[in-house]
Amino acid sequence: MASTRARDLFEEFEGAFRANRIQVPLPAGHQGTEYLEGFQNAIERIVQWIPEHL
Repeated sequence: MASTRARDLFEEFEGAFRANRIQVPLPAGHQGTEYLEGFQNAIERIVQWIPEHL
């Protein structure tokens, strides 16, 4: 399930998100697919930021 994978990715990269001050919503408080939209938006912002700043 995509929401489970998003949560797994958050847990795997949470340290990097925090260290680089990348705002990604916490999975807690979001049930099922509710988390996907916020996580997807955060990833889209990261993807846009990379070519502009690297």
